[in-house]
Amino acid sequence: MPPNDAALSLRVHGVRQGERAACGVGWASKSALVVELDNEVLVKWLMNPLQRPWGIARSFAEIDTLVCDCTYVQLELAASLESSLMIKLAQDGVNRKD
Repeated sequence: MPPNDAALSLRVHGVRQGERAACGVGWASKSALVVELDNEVLVKWLMNPLQRPWGIARSFAEIDTLVCDCTYVQLELAASLESSLMIKLAQDGVNRKD
């Protein structure tokens, strides 16, 4: 995938929003934050700042700041089938009515 792919940019913003949410409810400072991603390029960008595209540098800067506030962050590359299951479970959790 090319580094300027719009889908990758959206994933970066998704990681940023997820970290904001985890920090907002206080989870990040109390336990490990596991970030499961389905794209190897994105994992490389998060692990190696020198490979990141400049066009979304602000998003990465905020991600880095949020990571510093976390007790521990673990990045994992999920297989696409696992990723599909994660997305389905997340949607079910959002749509669940108690």
